[in-house]
Amino acid sequence: MILRKLTTVLLTAFLVLIIGSEAKSQDLSGNAGAFADIGLGLRPLGMGGAYTALATDENAARWNPAGLSVITDPSSGFTWTNQFDEIGYNYLSISYPQIKGIGVGGYVISSGDDVYSEMTIGLGAGVTARKIKIPVDNVHFGMSLKYLSTSYGNDEAGGIDRVTGSSAGVSLDFGVLFFPTDDISLALVLRDFVNGISWDSSYLDNDTTQASTYSEGLPRKAILSLGWELEKATIAFEYLPGLYTDVKDRIAMGVEVVILKVLRPRFGIAQNLTSGYINQWMTAGLGVSIKHEKLGPIRYVNFGYTHMLHEVASTPRVGLSLGW
Repeated sequence: MILRKLTTVLLTAFLVLIIGSEAKSQDLSGNAGAFADIGLGLRPLGMGGAYTALATDENAARWNPAGLSVITDPSSGFTWTNQFDEIGYNYLSISYPQIKGIGVGGYVISSGDDVYSEMTIGLGAGVTARKIKIPVDNVHFGMSLKYLSTSYGNDEAGGIDRVTGSSAGVSLDFGVLFFPTDDISLALVLRDFVNGISWDSSYLDNDTTQASTYSEGLPRKAILSLGWELEKATIAFEYLPGLYTDVKDRIAMGVEVVILKVLRPRFGIAQNLTSGYINQWMTAGLGVSIKHEKLGPIRYVNFGYTHMLHEVASTPRVGLSLGW
């Protein structure tokens, strides 16, 4: 009965999000301009971005903050990518196990150059359902607060009449993680559910400085995900409903296998469910996991490479993660 009530609450929140987003779809594009979600993290992208139900590691604050309440040991990671061979992204993440029943984590994303740059700083927390007085087992909740900022027009090559400016804002992500069995996980994430960004810009017009200020929101996302972790393989599926008229439903699927306890080949695919532009990603990668007593206080070291195939351009990703 309790699980039925919990499911009803989650589905109601999901429907409210869809209806609310559809109501705003006439005046807000569902395609992000600033702070586009390219998917970050070596293992998540190796699996095509199908990772929301598996995020119980250093990527939890970014992918599903509910996973922070599952983490048992500290871990951190770094990923670098050159998206479409044009824009460099740096992603640093960390997670820490429960302190008084609350798991915590954070991350920093920086990208761009003097022409245009972005930075996101996220802090997340996760708790079990029982911690917040909901008497059910194997259910976890989480929230991430993000600070978003940009800077643009700092390249002197653009001339004295170039547009310069900056922006700042905040956003909230909400996540739920449920384990019906020891090896199956279900997740719901509402990304950028509450958000707002204020922009300030100026330019020179006939030796007079013109300035403007305006505010806008980021498009919201809902993500439903299933993860299945076996002894030698992990499989994941993800569904992203199109909440706006200009956004199509999207699916992602990924798999990771374990070979000789050290090698972890990963494969994934993500695409829109439409007969038009499907925006397909195909990813392949290899991770190497090292565990040895000579590492001292470090429990493990993971590193690897992922390559994303896309019709715009192929994108390399390299990364490293540590557990201690």
